[in-house]
Amino acid sequence: MTLAMCLALALQEQEPLKRLEFLVGSWVSTGRTKHGDFAKEATYEWCHGRHFLRATVAIKSEGKAIWSHSGMIGWDAEKTKVVAFYFGTDGTLGWSEEPEAPAMDTLLLEGYAAGLKEPRKDFRDRYRKIDADRVAWADFEKKDGKYVECCTGTYERRKEAIVEETASSPGEKMKALEFLVGSWTGTGEFGEMGTISEENSFSRIQGGNFLRTTQRVTAGGNVLYTSTGVIGWDVEKKKYVWFHFGMEGAIGWATFDAPEKGAFTIEGALRGDPGVREYRVKYTELGADRYSYAMEIKREDRWTPFLSASFQRKK
Repeated sequence: MTLAMCLALALQEQEPLKRLEFLVGSWVSTGRTKHGDFAKEATYEWCHGRHFLRATVAIKSEGKAIWSHSGMIGWDAEKTKVVAFYFGTDGTLGWSEEPEAPAMDTLLLEGYAAGLKEPRKDFRDRYRKIDADRVAWADFEKKDGKYVECCTGTYERRKEAIVEETASSPGEKMKALEFLVGSWTGTGEFGEMGTISEENSFSRIQGGNFLRTTQRVTAGGNVLYTSTGVIGWDVEKKKYVWFHFGMEGAIGWATFDAPEKGAFTIEGALRGDPGVREYRVKYTELGADRYSYAMEIKREDRWTPFLSASFQRKK
């Protein structure tokens, strides 16, 4: 093992994403594919106490946006790897992770993506720091068992940040969840904590094919928990999927079917939170401006009540 690799691993144990600091900021690049030249703009910013890097990327050709995606890069405490999730403007969902021990000033991710209209494809993304204001990047697609470079370029630092794409109307798959869109305030019961207050929101992003979620739970004036998330449609599982990114670095994902009579139940797993492993939550629409949820967690193979709350839409 090289000295650089040893240093990277030691740093990783202390603050897993710190070595990705070189990506933080806003960038612009030109690139080339077999289809022609394009411009790539990106912003990477810390969130949830530097436990995640939030990515916003837009690709333009002849001055017009042809693609954009939102993303989250985090640390999977079980796999002890950097992982990333992508949410594309056409409904594409992507997952990736580091395939090998990390190198200093480099991020290498391998995974797959599947869209509402596009077949599944395996890909590799590589980012390598050149200096403080430049990052080399390359995208690869897997063909006949080998990764083939499909586009490459160099990011140059810039001041203007990229704004995440929002939507005024839902995509086809998101229509069933439209009743959640908006900002909400509520109260509930949280075990020994007693009464809690919660504010959350659901907003359309990336062509209306996803919902971005936010959550803030307080008790007695103290913040207990904050999180963000993304809801989309998994074309392979033919289910909705809800990704969860918590303030302590926890990563969760749950699946669920379309609501029936205004109710649906999500069920999933959480990594990076010692208190919660498996969880399920039932959401119930209580009219145009009200809804509730009841959360359970699995302890010793039994579902146990954990948190419940009722919400009113903010005017």
